Amino acid sequence: MEPELKSLLFGVIFLILIFDTTAIFSIVSERSPTDLGIPAVPVPDIPVIETPSASSEILPVTTSVTVSATPPAATPASTPVSTPVPTVTPETPATPAVPATPVPESIPLYVMTVVPTPVPVSTRVQLQPELPDHTDTGFVTIYSLNERNMDTTFPVVLFNLVNPPLLIDYTVSPTNITDVKYREYKQVATKYEEYINVTRPYEGSRFIITVRDSETGEIVMKDGFGKDTESYDLSRHMELLNCGNYTFEFDGGYGNVTLTLKVKKEGNL
Repeated sequence: MEPELKSLLFGVIFLILIFDTTAIFSIVSERSPTDLGIPAVPVPDIPVIETPSASSEILPVTTSVTVSATPPAATPASTPVSTPVPTVTPETPATPAVPATPVPESIPLYVMTVVPTPVPVSTRVQLQPELPDHTDTGFVTIYSLNERNMDTTFPVVLFNLVNPPLLIDYTVSPTNITDVKYREYKQVATKYEEYINVTRPYEGSRFIITVRDSETGEIVMKDGFGKDTESYDLSRHMELLNCGNYTFEFDGGYGNVTLTLKVKKEGNL
């Protein structure tokens, strides 16, 4: 009988555990699992074992209980399905129709071209003073020098001018001198030295014409070539435009001169 009592005791204890578990689940089931944040777990149906009465025959009950150390895996809560929100697209207002631009009828265009009357422009008159005639037509030579060395003594010429003008023309050929210039230059690594001969007119060359009034000795005209007259024209032309009794003096040096004195024949000779 001892083994049977043990089996019966064990079965009673097991039933008590089942009842307690059922009571706990009934209390917990009063609250919504979703309110507790716990996913609902289905509870398996547990068979109810009747307790034998004292008069009934006690039969041996063999109960096999498998206790698993690993708790049942919690069923993950179902992901709530989000209700799609309809997207409202604003309607684009219709572009108002642009009325067609009426094409005007072609109208003939008349353009009147106005040609302005040209205004006569008065041409400015350019006044040109009369230049003295330098030609020697009708003139005769009263004195001349032909390549005369200016280092010699010149004679004094006297002439009474009755019918002016009196023309004086001369050309000076100054004495040339040669200057020796030294220079040196270098090409690559070779040095060169040379002397260059430079020919030029001598700056001391001069020729002076002095015209005086024979009665008073007053200088009427003085001109020429060289530093004494500040003129370096090799050829010159001069004129005496007034009547008078004149004396012509010539002086110079370092060169040759060609000269002519001319007057009109009428009234003078």
